[in-house]
Amino acid sequence: MIRTGNRTFEEMKKQVFKKRAREKIRKAEREGIAFVRIDTEDSIHEWIDDIYRCNLSALERQGREGAHPDSYKDVYLSELVKTKRNLGAGFAIYGAVFNSHLVSYMIVQEFGRLMQATKAMSDTRYLRKCPNDALIAHIIRESCERGFRWFEYGFDRVKIGGRIPSLHSSINEFKFKFGFKEVPLFIYRLGLTYSGRLLQHVFSMREYAIAGSAYVPESVRNFLWRFYGPRRRSFSAFLYT
Repeated sequence: MIRTGNRTFEEMKKQVFKKRAREKIRKAEREGIAFVRIDTEDSIHEWIDDIYRCNLSALERQGREGAHPDSYKDVYLSELVKTKRNLGAGFAIYGAVFNSHLVSYMIVQEFGRLMQATKAMSDTRYLRKCPNDALIAHIIRESCERGFRWFEYGFDRVKIGGRIPSLHSSINEFKFKFGFKEVPLFIYRLGLTYSGRLLQHVFSMREYAIAGSAYVPESVRNFLWRFYGPRRRSFSAFLYT
């Protein structure tokens, strides 16, 4: 996490960002990287082709071709739109743009005084233009100017009494050069009975096995969501109470 409360972006850039991060930002500016905030259903539809192209490129780079739902444009579009409807103003996609094409994006959710990046994808062909560096700096600027106290970007894998080596050391390096710090968060889990674990498994699988399957027509998925969506939200609300 990085603390953005009571700081200006210029202070952050001078005092918190590493020299390498500032160099990458300047390079992106010279290359002509611009930014867009995708925060309506119409704009999601407008940019979905470029978003999908970033997904395919990133998955190929990571060796994860065919990952669900990122590799299926219609399903991914449906999930983005549904999430936007559920979260409203607390959900937005920030994108880096080059020559009118989205070349990198991050999904950001807002909770009170916290901004949280929950997903990031980019087109490999444009990485030399440093769009990811410019984009994360742009979002940090947004967090400072809009009065958010913290900006959180991803979790590392840890366990009680020790550390599990990160799967994404290069991502950690990317974050640390912008001044992100590790902040330990204790996660408490409910003890479930066998029936409770079975129910949890059924609900967690519904997006992949039934309502979110890429091979199920959208009309059928929408019908199934009427049965699975409300129950899932009620169950989640109970867990977070």
